[in-house]
Amino acid sequence: MAKVLKESIEDLKLLLESSKAPERRKAAKLIGDFGIVDLGDSLYQAYLKESKNLKAWETQCIMIKALGKIKYKNVLPHLERILEENQVDDMITHEVALAYVRINRKSIKDISPILKLLKEGNLSVLSGALAVLAFDDIIPEKEDMYTLIDAVNLKKSLIKEQHEVGSFDPREYLLSAMSKWDRKDPKIINFIEECSKDEYLGKRHNLIEKVRKGKKVYSE
Repeated sequence: MAKVLKESIEDLKLLLESSKAPERRKAAKLIGDFGIVDLGDSLYQAYLKESKNLKAWETQCIMIKALGKIKYKNVLPHLERILEENQVDDMITHEVALAYVRINRKSIKDISPILKLLKEGNLSVLSGALAVLAFDDIIPEKEDMYTLIDAVNLKKSLIKEQHEVGSFDPREYLLSAMSKWDRKDPKIINFIEECSKDEYLGKRHNLIEKVRKGKKVYSE
């Protein structure tokens, strides 16, 4: 049964302006989940206010995610500034990369924004960019799959270097997405096999086994 939004537009506006962070987070999540584009401006203004509080990273992340889901383009200059900072291990940067891809793609199969972020991104940028593949069940065209795999392989050294601090390995999201791809394809088989030999990925809570069986690992 489909979820029904109980709150009115005015209710959500009031929640965005609430002095209580949980209520602001609730409003942002509902706006994103139900795709309420009419509240894009209100959400953006609430986010800009929230972004001035360095301790409010959780609320900022939820608001950024929602802005991405409703494809609110006016936030792009702000997102691009954060991407330029290219923080290595930062949840806000992760959510910014995820939102950036969703806003910029021309269709669900368009991975060009992902490829753009993979060129220069550090761990957080890579994580957010690849998370879109898993969360949105993206199945790119075959040649795009190959291009994406090659692009991720080029970042292998950087991922392993930056992952040493104990951060999430972005390749986990790509592997999760591959659970829905053609797992008989030689290039996909090879990527999964190489990851299975990785000292971290190979031991990651049955990750490889789930991917081989076609089981999705990560959802939003």
